Amino acid sequence: MDASTLDDIKTATISLVIIMNITLNVLLIAVIGRYPQLREDRTTLFMFSLTLSDLANGCTAMPISAAVCSSATPNVRTTSRYLPKTHAFLLTWFCVTSLQSLCCVAMCKMVAITTPLRYEQILTRTRCYYIICALVGERIMLDVVSRLYSAVFMFSLTLFDLANGCAAMPISAAVCPSSYMTRVPTFRRYKRSP
Repeated sequence: MDASTLDDIKTATISLVIIMNITLNVLLIAVIGRYPQLREDRTTLFMFSLTLSDLANGCTAMPISAAVCSSATPNVRTTSRYLPKTHAFLLTWFCVTSLQSLCCVAMCKMVAITTPLRYEQILTRTRCYYIICALVGERIMLDVVSRLYSAVFMFSLTLFDLANGCAAMPISAAVCPSSYMTRVPTFRRYKRSP
């Protein structure tokens, strides 16, 4: 089998997984919407949150992942500046949200098993909604804080490099050249001596 056949198989497999993900999550949302007794259960609220997270993952992050990883579009990584960053952001966002929803389902079942008589008092519907909103808010807050931290960190590194570069330059250079401020550090490969 040549490389193009393997790429076609890989693309077909990824497409099948995406279609199955979207179809099954939409089906689960329809079942929860159709039967009101399912909406009464506390665990179903967390399962619904998990379903929405997986559906969003299947509609956004997985197709971008297929485009980035597919060799049918080899220039996506080089021509698109924001696509790999968007892919990483969406993938971590939805995967972590799915994992947190699974942890909430496990926590809900643990409370039901360990304290069956007080289960209705401990996990009310309002508390379940608060937990789901807290999970989404926590993800938003962590992503915003991490992006601000990386921006401040990169800005401080730039200032540090400029200050050190200007101080380390010979005295004859009165002003830092513009090429120094915009240069990108390069990494050299050194050959090992025998």
